[in-house]
Amino acid sequence: MTVSEALAVLEIAEGLRLPMSVVTEKIAVLAQSGAGKSYLAMRLAELMIGAGAQFVALDPVGVWF
Repeated sequence: MTVSEALAVLEIAEGLRLPMSVVTEKIAVLAQSGAGKSYLAMRLAELMIGAGAQFVALDPVGVWF
């Protein structure tokens, strides 16, 4: 990991950080009902927008309307 990659980190929550390189990956958030999947996905989207990255959200139940 280069220095610039180390500095480019998405901090989702305290103790949960993802490298900025995650923006080029496909991500699925799977968990039981009420576990915070929508919150995690929205937080990740906010951070990606803030970093100038693009994202696509597939929302079959209308949470992201």
